Amino acid sequence: MLLSSKRKFNDFIIKSSFNSFTLRNYSTNTVRLQNPFYNPNYEDGEEIVQYGKIDSRPWKKSDSLFAKYPKTNLELHRFIKSINKKKWESMIKPQLLDYIKSLESTNINNKNSNSNNNSSGGTKDNIFSFGVAKIQVDKSFILPENVKTSTDIDSIKKKKIDIERQRLIGITKDKMIRRKRFNNSISVKSSIYKFSENQIDFQSKCSTTTVMKTDPFQNYFNQQDLNNILSKDISNLDFKERIDLHLYSIHLQQYNSLFKINNNNLTIYDHLQQYQINNNYNNNNIIELVDNEDFIQILEIARKEYKENLGFSNLYSQLENRTLKICFKRLKEKKKFFGFFSMLENRDFNESLVPSDFTMMIQTLLELEMFDAAELLIENMLDFEFDIENQVLLEYLSYYIKKYPNQTMNQFTEFMERFRELSIHIKEVEDKLDKKIAIKKMVMEENGNEHENDDEEDDEIAVEKTIRDIDTYKFILKYLYKNNEMSLAELIEDRMETEQIYPDLDLFNYKIKTQVLRGMYLDESVVRSYSAGNQKALKGNISTIQSLLWYELITKKDYQSALNQLNRLKKKWNVTQLNSYTYHLIIYGLSRLGQFPLALQYLNEFQRVKPKTFENESSVIIYSLLLHSMGYYNQPSKEIIKLLDQMITPITTVQIDLIIHSYLLENKYKFNNNNNNQIDNLIEILNYLIEKKHLKLDQTSKDYIILKLKFLKLQYNIKPKKVNFDLIKNNLILLNCNMGF
Repeated sequence: MLLSSKRKFNDFIIKSSFNSFTLRNYSTNTVRLQNPFYNPNYEDGEEIVQYGKIDSRPWKKSDSLFAKYPKTNLELHRFIKSINKKKWESMIKPQLLDYIKSLESTNINNKNSNSNNNSSGGTKDNIFSFGVAKIQVDKSFILPENVKTSTDIDSIKKKKIDIERQRLIGITKDKMIRRKRFNNSISVKSSIYKFSENQIDFQSKCSTTTVMKTDPFQNYFNQQDLNNILSKDISNLDFKERIDLHLYSIHLQQYNSLFKINNNNLTIYDHLQQYQINNNYNNNNIIELVDNEDFIQILEIARKEYKENLGFSNLYSQLENRTLKICFKRLKEKKKFFGFFSMLENRDFNESLVPSDFTMMIQTLLELEMFDAAELLIENMLDFEFDIENQVLLEYLSYYIKKYPNQTMNQFTEFMERFRELSIHIKEVEDKLDKKIAIKKMVMEENGNEHENDDEEDDEIAVEKTIRDIDTYKFILKYLYKNNEMSLAELIEDRMETEQIYPDLDLFNYKIKTQVLRGMYLDESVVRSYSAGNQKALKGNISTIQSLLWYELITKKDYQSALNQLNRLKKKWNVTQLNSYTYHLIIYGLSRLGQFPLALQYLNEFQRVKPKTFENESSVIIYSLLLHSMGYYNQPSKEIIKLLDQMITPITTVQIDLIIHSYLLENKYKFNNNNNNQIDNLIEILNYLIEKKHLKLDQTSKDYIILKLKFLKLQYNIKPKKVNFDLIKNNLILLNCNMGF
């Protein structure tokens, strides 16, 4: 039915593949034309909006553009159907016509490209860019069509690039780079990545460690939970708290192995034991030294603690220097900081110090939020010409991140101001060195080369400040990547490029490791698409292989594809031998999937190829994760006993706890009715440890076993064989305990 022509025509939209006009609010005689194309007179990305007035009867004017438009909905529909390309071209500005045609061809090419990609199961090229990263996301992580934003740079064809360059005439090169990076950032951030359930996230909160639904190492806990456990005395930890520490140690070891960080072959629990044994000073001893202003003795104790903690700093997000913390708190409480800084003004006292002393003092002061005191130490370092270590920069960076949570620009501004004060650009150092060499050459020529044969001084410039070069930026960016501070890292990457310092292969590997941990898509095409500042094609190394292996083995859980890729890339990139970190990753990934024959094969290869490294740096964690995985997948007791016999390191509390925990997980019994032999396997292993290895279980472990056995009998009617029950009664001294069997 035709609608009345007298009805108010308040809102209608004419759409086409070339342009769009929107007429709104006829009663106010206002027309708004939305133009989707860019204009050189406007800032990048700004929409052109034109407003104009219409006469009260615009449809009767023969020269009006709107006289061509229909008055009713039916006429409007017929008009849209009948309109042809020439009519639209007559309505569009001539200077935009070429641009529209280029867009039309680009859309067709995009459609064909997307069809090819979908039919092949994925994209062929993936872009990695420095600054604000533009990354192709894995197919399983892409949002539905109605909410996703394409980031495929291959769709940008030559015509569009040429027009974009013409539009940006008069804009400086730096501004073009910044603008392009901003557009990429918007494109990436508009797509919400579905992170892998296996990603490592220190802030993620898990359920209780008694329930693991998909793999032995699925559940982790947040940093606050860890700090609460660490605040307790080791003798007061119950069984579940110990399990939390053990699982977190395994989780952290794999994370650190990906970033090539050594944990000194110790779990957190082992380190706590060692730390308490080596801790010879209590709080009262330190307070007494502070009151007597014996700062030299305090520094001696602090140095020893700093050296011990340095090897374990990768086990904790924050490892404080307890000695200095007590010292500075006491100085502030008694208002005796004046005496401490007076001592620092003494040249003889300063000669007994080294840069690392100032680093640990600045670290402690910033943790205690004594910023002014840290600044005085910096001034003292500059006055007495101490080298400023890169670690000092990280302490300031960490301080600003905590001071301005979720305020990336404030963090960046404050840190870069401090960074410029404490560093000097590599170009300035090179210029000074060139001037020094030129002056030296000129003097020698004037003197007739009299001193040519004399001992020449080294051509170096004494610089106390940190030199801003690729190594310094790498040190900072690695810290940000490792702690998942990607927004701040992108800003520092931007500043790094403006100083003409470009990433190398090592930094590239660090960044893709961070991205693969976040569940982002990664394959060889990302490596092929990347080029450094010299525009040369990238050839990967063992660290690159490790990142690709993580995506296939950990994220996708496809061990066959991962191992095939490993063997192929070793030949392609001439990698002759795997490092210990790659062995860690392979054994962890295979154990997690229950592929124990392959895991044990790589374990034996690791022991054969790198025996000293395995024994001194890897054995404890690798044995622990293998034993826990084998218990989780209910391997026969003889298999675990065989592995225990082959161990080259002593069996520790960590491994015993993990064996008990893995066999008694509740969810295994909930989803599988054939579980009676799991308890029997556990009892046989415990009997072996007690009878053959002469190990003893502590009371918390016994209580946990009794509690779980009662629960399984009550809930699922699962109980051990009589012969095994007699063993456990004798070995665990449960004769007086009514088990209900």
